[in-house]
Amino acid sequence: GAASEGTVSLENFQTQAETHNMGLQTKELEYIHLTINSILNPLPTDYEEDQKILSELMQGHEDFQNSIQSGKRDHQKEQQYLFLADSIHAIQYRMHVKLSLMTALKEVDRILLLKQKKSDIKIDL
Repeated sequence: GAASEGTVSLENFQTQAETHNMGLQTKELEYIHLTINSILNPLPTDYEEDQKILSELMQGHEDFQNSIQSGKRDHQKEQQYLFLADSIHAIQYRMHVKLSLMTALKEVDRILLLKQKKSDIKIDL
């Protein structure tokens, strides 16, 4: 029907993406690689450190939530709770961005390796 026009199966999409990616010039891929690293490397924490920070914040959030529920309403405690919740969301967002960049970097490196192997084969023939 009209709703399915323009839709592509996951398999076809993956094939199209692979064809596109393999069509990128080595210099373009190297530039993407450098650009991703120039974003990731200066960050004050890496993904694993963010996981630890998030785990600690989540534990503090749970402890704080339990202490709020057991007592009377306290505006200062509620503000601290909201700050903690905002911090958790910020770390989660930061982790999603890093994971996206790390995934892209892994894909770029995979394609560069395939292109290198392909050029090695051409030279050997």
